Amino acid sequence: MNCPRCGRTTVFGAAFCGECGMRLPQQSGNSMQDLIKRGEREADMAAKAAGDGLQSIIDDITKLIKK
Repeated sequence: MNCPRCGRTTVFGAAFCGECGMRLPQQSGNSMQDLIKRGEREADMAAKAAGDGLQSIIDDITKLIKK
């Protein structure tokens, strides 16, 4: 995020601009904990999708072997 007053790039999660000292607006949904939770959810969804795809392939191979 850039400081609304001076335009300098701010440190993630900072309450004040390190350049001009302006109090920075709270970034809802962008805290480190929120980003970690979002990443965990996305990783879980990707793992589930990969597992579902793999299971489908295993099922197809099993059907071919049984024939």
